Amino acid sequence: MDSHVGQAQPDNAELQRREAAKWEGIAFTFCKAATLAFLAMLLAGPKYVLTLIALGTVFCYVVMMWHGRMDTRCFAKSPPLICGFWGAVALGAGYCAWAGIELPSILRLGGWQ
Repeated sequence: MDSHVGQAQPDNAELQRREAAKWEGIAFTFCKAATLAFLAMLLAGPKYVLTLIALGTVFCYVVMMWHGRMDTRCFAKSPPLICGFWGAVALGAGYCAWAGIELPSILRLGGWQ
């Protein structure tokens, strides 16, 4: 039996609202990322942006786990795994920044000055 029988199809306005909500969510995610990058640049300078944001991610997940929550909306789904990954990124990026090693850029748009 068809599961859509008896269900009203969304009208054009509803479809447009859903599409707008989807894109607002994506835009908000980019807004958060840009805000974090901007604040990290103000606090630590351009060399340490990735290090600071990665450490902030680890800190927030550790606090979350400390308070008893062990699930997340992140696609990785495992806070300890996420902490391990971003902790390794923070260590690697911090070492590279400290040692003057430029991180590779896939797009080759330029490096640190």
